Amino acid sequence: MKQQALSLEKLWQWQAEYVPSHYLLACSGGKDSIAMLSCLATEQDRLKAPLSIIYIDHGWNSSSVQWGEWVAQISRDFGFHFINEKLSFLENKRNAEAIARKARYAVFEEKLLPKGVLLTAHHQDDQAETLLLNLLRGSGIDGLTAMPERKVFGRGEHWRPWLSIRRATIEKYLQQHSLQAIEDPSNADISYRRNWLRHKVFPLLNAGFPNATDNIARSASLLGEVRAFTEQSLDAILYPIKERLSVSLLAQYSESQKKLLIRRWLSHHSLPMPSFEQLQEFLRQLSESIDGQAQIIFSGLYLFAYQGNIYFLEEVFSTKLPEVRADAIWSGIGRIKIKQAPFPLEECRWALYPPGERFRPCSKLHHKSLKEWFRLYQIPPLLRRRIPLLYWKEQLVWVGEIGNANGFEQLVIEWKKTGYADTISR
Repeated sequence: MKQQALSLEKLWQWQAEYVPSHYLLACSGGKDSIAMLSCLATEQDRLKAPLSIIYIDHGWNSSSVQWGEWVAQISRDFGFHFINEKLSFLENKRNAEAIARKARYAVFEEKLLPKGVLLTAHHQDDQAETLLLNLLRGSGIDGLTAMPERKVFGRGEHWRPWLSIRRATIEKYLQQHSLQAIEDPSNADISYRRNWLRHKVFPLLNAGFPNATDNIARSASLLGEVRAFTEQSLDAILYPIKERLSVSLLAQYSESQKKLLIRRWLSHHSLPMPSFEQLQEFLRQLSESIDGQAQIIFSGLYLFAYQGNIYFLEEVFSTKLPEVRADAIWSGIGRIKIKQAPFPLEECRWALYPPGERFRPCSKLHHKSLKEWFRLYQIPPLLRRRIPLLYWKEQLVWVGEIGNANGFEQLVIEWKKTGYADTISR
């Protein structure tokens, strides 16, 4: 495959389509990101939005502070706003790369404004390495499509305009423009799997197959087309996407199709994926269960079936009761906004589900225990223990998933749940 010249033409094309509010360039000071920073500076008159440069200090190298200062100076010399963020977490050699990546992208998402664009300088060699790494891990089509050029990210998008550019092209650009870059010694540490592939495997592959990197990256692109079509087909089945998945819907499809549907449903809620074995176990339980119940735990989540529906739920939540405010975040429960209340919030308190409490919702004729109401509303037992209750003085006036108490119709509460449901207003 013929190498393309180093340019930002794809970025300019996407910019015309999307019109970003701002750009955020992830810059480690390495060759790739310094080259992109230089290209952006050279053509900054074509940028239709402000550009900020963000440096993430992982704290793994004694020189990381100096590297950040160096990137800051270059950014300011070019006239760009600079952001320096330091991560603090324990290094676990076994999965340090995954931990660092997750923490890094969490910072990027936090800093990205609505309709903003995260820019990264990933290139074709990175793409080929990612596909081969995921293949060796036994990944499915999501992993084998490697990195998309564009995707939704946080409140905006993530763009990788150089995925068709080879590493050698970037290095040639740096030489031609006499640009310096940071050489992180950890990039030579072959105890990291990606580095081992880069330094040990790919030289052999390219020696035996001169176009190996190009061809592997092309395969990722072709698989991406298959993935896009598959996702569209799955979305047509799942539409509209909800917080619960019908068991009767799954029953219409084969075992392999069920797995695809469950994974796609989870991806719509931005959740981690169960392993092949975990999902196999869940479907086994579901098929063998007399009462239609099944449950697995993975990556801090419950995936479970109850009364004909499949739910997901965060494994951990906080039992510490927050202060009653107009807008409160409750760890593991969600965000609760009290938009209108016929009484002072200072006279209120939060509580969690006590089974013996009696309650009469609006428009209902009788009081029943909360346990009875939860059964009527088909709320799974796993969810009940994290249902928030609002008391005014000593009177229960609102129950999550059910609504207001009779006589308190003016109360308006919005609950954006964490880990298992969409916003519900009562």
